Amino acid sequence: MLIFSDNSNLPNKFLGKGIEKIQDRKIVPSAIRTIRDQIFPTKKIFSFEFKDIDYWQYLFLTENAISSQFDLLIKLNSGKLNLPNGIICIAEKGSGFHGFRKRGWDSRYGNLHLSISFIPVETFDNFHAALLIASAVSILETIDSIPRLYGKASAKWVNDITIEDSKVGGIITQTSSTGNRITSAFVGIGLNVLSKPVIIPDIFTPKASCLQDFTNLSTLNLSEILLMFLKKLANNIKKINSTGYSELHRKYCERSSVIGKQVELHSDPVDGKGKMILSDKIVAINENLELVFENNPKLVRSGRLKIVE
Repeated sequence: MLIFSDNSNLPNKFLGKGIEKIQDRKIVPSAIRTIRDQIFPTKKIFSFEFKDIDYWQYLFLTENAISSQFDLLIKLNSGKLNLPNGIICIAEKGSGFHGFRKRGWDSRYGNLHLSISFIPVETFDNFHAALLIASAVSILETIDSIPRLYGKASAKWVNDITIEDSKVGGIITQTSSTGNRITSAFVGIGLNVLSKPVIIPDIFTPKASCLQDFTNLSTLNLSEILLMFLKKLANNIKKINSTGYSELHRKYCERSSVIGKQVELHSDPVDGKGKMILSDKIVAINENLELVFENNPKLVRSGRLKIVE
């Protein structure tokens, strides 16, 4: 994996040992040079190589992102840049970060803010749901690797990761297509590792925390968590590229915080305030990430959930 950074210390901070500094003489695709120029418009760039991880080819690592790197990757791709497979962007901190529906994300040092793009090998009817589910399962499996946190994290439909009713992570996804074929997939991940963000609580997200709050370790190792996540995500991408989606869907449902719960479903308009649509018990989530309710025959694929105590 080739690494580009505006700080020569960041690769070791985020990836640990095994980083080799190199001269920026390797031939890289023009798309990679364009991304590099967009992320580091006026800064000196340091180049590195990291051989202890497969699948991922390029990592852009910056101290402070001037805007959403998730949005940047999608914008560049829509400009017919032909992004290569396996791109990761990581920012220590940044501006303009957001979650689903452009809801703001409080970025803080000590947390992970990743934007990822890859080229799917196979696509299918439920690919959009599979992309989000693979990302959520990868985060859950990563958290399971931390002492005292095995089995503690849950997936709150549709794209939140929680521990004890506190949000610790979020996921956004998008795809681009040519004709009927999905040609690029994008994932944005926010995972609160060491720093608790400041949020305005509401009925959907009453609390936010970080992983450090739930373990007895003096401090968590950021690089170990990042490497574990990248390995898990690469493995789960390979599963959705083959025949492993049903397994991922099963894991997502097993770790759901809403199946079997009485909830209120609220509308989620882009502008304006939502309203409650129904109150019912969720009995299942199907492979297209649609909610199945106990007393409502209609499948639900959008909205926000309040878990009723």
